[in-house]
Amino acid sequence: MLERLSDDQINAFHFSAKKALLRSPEMAAQGVLNFAEALPLGKDDLCGEFLASLTSCLTSTNEQVSALSLEACACIAKVS
Repeated sequence: MLERLSDDQINAFHFSAKKALLRSPEMAAQGVLNFAEALPLGKDDLCGEFLASLTSCLTSTNEQVSALSLEACACIAKVS
């Protein structure tokens, strides 16, 4: 199902995920990881945008947020 998303839908998700990572990273990091695992992100610019949003969570004092963000970054790096 995620593979059928349009570029506009993916961009809308990124916009929402970016805001969520700032407001509630402990919830959003898992969602971004699930999204990255399910959707083949083949576009370098989009991958870069997701990575930029996630890197701020890597230094979180919440270990779960840091671990999920790291896992999501690794997943995105594999497909880009």
